[in-house]
Amino acid sequence: MAGTYALTFVSFLLLLGVVGGVFAIAADAIVQRFGHARLVVLWIATSIGLGALGTLRSLAVQRSIGVDMTRIHQPGFYLLFIVTALIILAVPTFVIARRTLRVSLPESRSRQFVAGFVWALCGLFVVMVVGLILDLAGVSFIPIR
Repeated sequence: MAGTYALTFVSFLLLLGVVGGVFAIAADAIVQRFGHARLVVLWIATSIGLGALGTLRSLAVQRSIGVDMTRIHQPGFYLLFIVTALIILAVPTFVIARRTLRVSLPESRSRQFVAGFVWALCGLFVVMVVGLILDLAGVSFIPIR
């Protein structure tokens, strides 16, 4: 049973890193072509899309295991996943914005992917620290009644 949880967690980390890597490549291309204003639009749009996917997946899993759906606040789940994606992708977005301001030479796609992979995992760490602080402060931020 512990092996299953470990495998699920590792696959989640890999998926998050791949999303961060693809986001970094797309964000760099957007900045090079359209400028920094479109980077913010990409960041917000990607976070809303990932929030929707996370909500649908989470609600489907909870429904399949028999959780009473009247106990779950669906808009709250949607906002929770959007804010989580915003915080996770904020780190690579900030790094890409700073890097493109300083460096005029383009980086290779593989280097961008690896950087996005690592920075997305750093964003996950930030989300976990924020969640820990909210939990220690006694704030109920999981929208289940």
